[in-house]
Amino acid sequence: MGTSRWVGCCASALTLALAQAAAAQSAGPTAAAPSAVRDDTGVIEEIVVTGTLVRGIAPVGTNVQGFDAADIEVMGVTATHDFLSRIPVISNKFNTVPATLPGIGASVQRPNIRNLGLAGGNTTLVLVDGHNVVGAGILLTSPDAGALPPGVLERVEIMADGGSSLYGADAVGGIINFITRKDFDGVEVTGHFGVADPGYEAGDLNLTAGTSWNRGSGLFSVSRRESSNLSASDRDYPRQDLRPEGGDDFRQTTCNQANVIVDGVPHAYPDLVPGTLNRCDLAVFDDIMPEEDQTSVFGSLTHELTDRITLETTAYWSDRETRVADAQLTAADVMIPITNPFFVPVAGQPAQTVSFSFAPVLGPRSYSRSEVEQYGITPVLTFQLDNAWQVELLVNYGRSKTRTHSPLINQTALTAAAAGTTPETALNPYDLTQTNPAVIEAIADFENFGRNTQTLEDYRIVADGPIAAAPGGDVLVALGAEYQRQTSDALSVFNERGNLDGAILQKANRYLASAFGQIVVPLVGAGNGLPFMDALTMDASVRYDDYSDFGDTTNPKIGITWDITETLSLRGNWGTSFNAPSLADTTGAVDTRASILPFSPFRAPDSPITDLFRPTVILAGGNPDLKPQTADTWSAGLDWSPAFAAGLTAGITYWDVKLEDTITVAPPGFPTSLFTVPAFQQFALVNPSLAEAQALTAGMFIDGAPSIEALFAVASPYAIIDARRKNIGTLFVSGLDFYGDYVRPTGFGTVFVSLNGTYLLERDSQPFSGAPKEDLLDNNASRLAISATIGASWRNFRGSATMNYSAGYDVVGAGDQDDTGAFSPVNLALTYEFDGSSAWNEGLSLTLNVDNVFDEEVPFLNAAPGSGVPVNGSTIGRFVNLGLRKQF
Repeated sequence: MGTSRWVGCCASALTLALAQAAAAQSAGPTAAAPSAVRDDTGVIEEIVVTGTLVRGIAPVGTNVQGFDAADIEVMGVTATHDFLSRIPVISNKFNTVPATLPGIGASVQRPNIRNLGLAGGNTTLVLVDGHNVVGAGILLTSPDAGALPPGVLERVEIMADGGSSLYGADAVGGIINFITRKDFDGVEVTGHFGVADPGYEAGDLNLTAGTSWNRGSGLFSVSRRESSNLSASDRDYPRQDLRPEGGDDFRQTTCNQANVIVDGVPHAYPDLVPGTLNRCDLAVFDDIMPEEDQTSVFGSLTHELTDRITLETTAYWSDRETRVADAQLTAADVMIPITNPFFVPVAGQPAQTVSFSFAPVLGPRSYSRSEVEQYGITPVLTFQLDNAWQVELLVNYGRSKTRTHSPLINQTALTAAAAGTTPETALNPYDLTQTNPAVIEAIADFENFGRNTQTLEDYRIVADGPIAAAPGGDVLVALGAEYQRQTSDALSVFNERGNLDGAILQKANRYLASAFGQIVVPLVGAGNGLPFMDALTMDASVRYDDYSDFGDTTNPKIGITWDITETLSLRGNWGTSFNAPSLADTTGAVDTRASILPFSPFRAPDSPITDLFRPTVILAGGNPDLKPQTADTWSAGLDWSPAFAAGLTAGITYWDVKLEDTITVAPPGFPTSLFTVPAFQQFALVNPSLAEAQALTAGMFIDGAPSIEALFAVASPYAIIDARRKNIGTLFVSGLDFYGDYVRPTGFGTVFVSLNGTYLLERDSQPFSGAPKEDLLDNNASRLAISATIGASWRNFRGSATMNYSAGYDVVGAGDQDDTGAFSPVNLALTYEFDGSSAWNEGLSLTLNVDNVFDEEVPFLNAAPGSGVPVNGSTIGRFVNLGLRKQF
């Protein structure tokens, strides 16, 4: 995407705008509103609130953060997942611009409240208007948090508490609920264009039109978003050679100039001096941010069929294409015999291994790409009954299609070319430009292609209303039932582009029947208030889920809110939640396979050295025997609005999560623990028989041998190691969430301050019952994340500065570095709303956002890019973004 394209786009829409009236702008996130409000006519207007199915009340015993459209707009974000990355409790993405990376293991945006882990399904439930969303991805069935553009959102609510008692699976760390716009009259055109110099551009353009009539309303919105790639070559970091900063040299030896190894001694080509190596920094060719295009369409239609029956239908469609660059494909330790016509003799030996890059013939970069297309439609029929009860019937259908292409080397063609005996068939590893182009094409025309089509059918009925009058108010009840069907049709293949021979194809489905209920009892209220007890409300809920593939589960929750005075409230809750293992991790997994290693690097301590030369069978991928992850969650907190400081609100919450049967791949201490810890010995079968191997690999794709029987005919394996996803251990996480907001009118306008953050107190792992806990806070985990804003409004202007602070932390895997520093970029947001004194500027507003205004660099980390050691912050740099909005 070029600058001229976006300049032309913006020039053709000079009247676009993005902002809101300065005086109406809130200082920051607020508690969620009650689920019913009265309009000017006194009629109750229903709106969604996360954490309750009962109308007319706020969630009991829990804190829900609410961000309205104005909060989102003032950030100037062009993608919904970028907005989520600025919220501290979504800790795995805070202060890092999230990038959608193509590949069968990624390709969708997957938020993770409390950072509870991403293996084997979701621990954060993503909803749209309070209902489930179809999953997307190849090895994922996660709803894509980036599917809806920010412009169609009325609110986003985040409940960082367990919620399975009302919503079922995945609501372990919490819930993110995207609530869409339903009612709009007129036409609105908005747009952004931003630049991070050098090398990065991003922007969007959105058109929304709506109208209302006597009994209803309709809205239609279309959005286009584009962002260029950001190459590491345009930034000082990441790099593999960290010696100038006092770190280590992680440069590679698979370079444009080859390295020849003879008898273990390296010889750098072309001089071939013994003991020399060609080294190269391949990280500079990687993309920090991918190139991405997204088109989204959203619509809603509401109509009162009768005085008591209303039909509301929402629908969306989204198509996102992503392209990301990596360093060009390389080959390491390729055996070149003397019979190769290009063979260069070294030390008089008849064979050698050579390491090199294909960049001289294929260019410095290779490109992966993905496409995620999805849509959903949700009609909801609401019946108002005579006794203040309401019945809601929901039908929800969604479908997604994900396709990914990841380039690879054809190892079979590479081996054959290395052993070629004529110039027409042989590989020249020393100077690839001298190799027959047909040979190069055969080696490079190879990829990992994946696709998955997923569907969701959801049918739900909920009835709610009062059942009795009490001195504290009406006792309210909600009762419901739900039926879901999920399907997955996935494929993965390693082959020439377009060739599906040998593909792994898995079709899977799941049926779910649920029943749930909630009761809210106002023990104390306006009719029986007591000193230091203005109100006392209890909420109890429970949900029963019966899965077709792994059985049933029942999850209760109890919450209580105690309003001590009008200005001080205490709240608390306890419940259980669960995460159902996804179809992509169980019967629908397309990465399930038995990989044959020709040797055995993982052995018992008493294994003789001769076992090293026996093969090992690694079982990898999904596991049909996975169980759900289950959690006990509780929290307690207070909210305070002191009378002596009008405009001040503050609160703090202690929270605790115990997640059992966590889904992971390798047990702690792998591989040694497989042979020394009794609890893990079940995952390594030493000296298996043919019958045992046949039973364990039945139905699996065999990678590295024609068959298990053929493997045994050549050599008996040392071991079969189960490295599939599995339930192991317990995770203990606790912490403090806190917030504060202060708004003060002045003689010139308003000043405001807000604070929102989370602090980790504990993050321990227990590998099995009775084992000592491991403190994970000493292992690449930042304890503290804070978002702090200060600002003011004056007439038509509004300005604010926000610091997003991530504390430094202890690092593991970064050489001799023990810790890394904090990252605290400052973002500026400026808004001007025109006064509407003439037709051209009526409904016109302008915003300017500067993210990371001081261009703060991320803290130094002595680790190679991609090593798995997390970077504390984003490397995008200063990003200047202009926004315009025009309403007609």
